Amino acid sequence: MEENTSIIIEGVKIMEPIAGLTNLVISASGIFIFLQLTGRQPFSFLRKQKWPYFFLFMGASSFLGALTHSCRFYTDDTTFYVLWLTMQVIIGAGVSFAQLGTNEYVFSDTKNKRIFNTIVWIQLLLFIIIAISMKRFVIVIIHSAVGLLSVFFINLFSFKKEPLAVAWISAGIFVTTITALVHGTKFSMGKWFSYKDLSHLLIVVSLFFMFVGVKRINKTYQKKTVRAN
Repeated sequence: MEENTSIIIEGVKIMEPIAGLTNLVISASGIFIFLQLTGRQPFSFLRKQKWPYFFLFMGASSFLGALTHSCRFYTDDTTFYVLWLTMQVIIGAGVSFAQLGTNEYVFSDTKNKRIFNTIVWIQLLLFIIIAISMKRFVIVIIHSAVGLLSVFFINLFSFKKEPLAVAWISAGIFVTTITALVHGTKFSMGKWFSYKDLSHLLIVVSLFFMFVGVKRINKTYQKKTVRAN
């Protein structure tokens, strides 16, 4: 059984403080990357972009994660599960936006793009139904693995177009698989730095790896958009 850590600051009990703090680091990283990708971009470019919302949703879900970890002492079971399930749905939506962003860049044929996008939306709907009914975090891990692995394999089709971008995104996905292993095996370095804390820091690394790749893709995509207009 896990040993939950806690600290008391000015009479306020904060549960799993390191997990909450590392979740806030993910949140800040995701929002920072979103702003970096979307700042000063023309609307004609942004309306077709999906990748930035992967980072935004990861940031939003991690903020909720910080609340669920840190405020557990003060929340009843119903409130906790509402926050926890909302966090899971947002993570699932974020992964779906990574898939949609990949489809947007890789598939030039509208029909193929529509088919793959439909698969993504069906996958997201099934994930939400299963996550709400089963209430197990492993469902998030499975959905994220399926989604990000599809991003990896579909990206291989665009390797010749933007090899460095594909390499960076693939590196980020590789780090994410390590994160899943750490979380699955519950590999910890003591009660004050558990598998949750290590997983959160690895997620930050994976986000920045993918950010470098997506930034390169966006530069290429923006040039095409400008030429088309």
